[in-house]
Amino acid sequence: MTQRLDTLAHGRPSNREVTLSLWTAERSLAAACARGGVDRLGVDLEGESKAARQSRDGSNWFSDHRVEDLQAHQEVLPGRLFARTGEVTAGWPEQADRLVRAGASWLMLPNLRELAQVQSAAKHLGARASVIPMIENRQALRMLPDLIASRICQEVYFGPNDLSRSLGLPTRFHAMLDPEILAAMEMCRAASLPFGIGGGAAPQTPGLPVPAALVLRFLAGVGVTRLLLGRSFVAAVTAPAMTDLVTRVSAQTDQIRAALRRWPVGGQTLEQTVHELGRFANKLE
Repeated sequence: MTQRLDTLAHGRPSNREVTLSLWTAERSLAAACARGGVDRLGVDLEGESKAARQSRDGSNWFSDHRVEDLQAHQEVLPGRLFARTGEVTAGWPEQADRLVRAGASWLMLPNLRELAQVQSAAKHLGARASVIPMIENRQALRMLPDLIASRICQEVYFGPNDLSRSLGLPTRFHAMLDPEILAAMEMCRAASLPFGIGGGAAPQTPGLPVPAALVLRFLAGVGVTRLLLGRSFVAAVTAPAMTDLVTRVSAQTDQIRAALRRWPVGGQTLEQTVHELGRFANKLE
């Protein structure tokens, strides 16, 4: 596995703050997250199009969220709601309008293949909500320079599960380490375009195929400033414990932020992290 790290050769201290997001339909969890340090709450409505791309073997997460679930989140975090929509096709505007009426300020656009899809979505929304393009396939990677130049969006997300399938890579971790994807992340960072990824968990989370602390070190190293919290985060905060839910959420979000602040962007630390992460990824093939 060969990594492209030449543009990140010199380490720089991390003084940035990360935006933590979570999609959920559980109202008690949403309320605790709003009080415990999660910046955005949302729902995932991608549905059938995702099922066509990813298997239901338990390794991927599929949502049963509804627009009404997002509307309920307005009670605990108004103005900070988001949603992943269905693919931007002919029926997209109707879904987008329903989500905006339910309180969405950001709409994540999955499985994009053309810049025109982002342009049409942004034009339809106007000032009502912002688009967050998702980079999930080879075509989206190739359109990224034009997307950055267009200044249509204020942030993007990379989807390593779909990217691994599109690029013919064994796992999501191989996708995160792929030279083309590393270069795309650096392109965003160099353009001061915030970018994120999904699957965030606290450093000490047990039972993961790759240590969460190592993944966070990698994400800090490439300059991630957006993190979508994953199933492991939810499992950790909802597990039976002596402390209340808000306290558990606060502890987890504090640990994630501390880990991301600890490590520099680029430099020798990132080179070492990429090497370590690659060893774990190769064991998963």
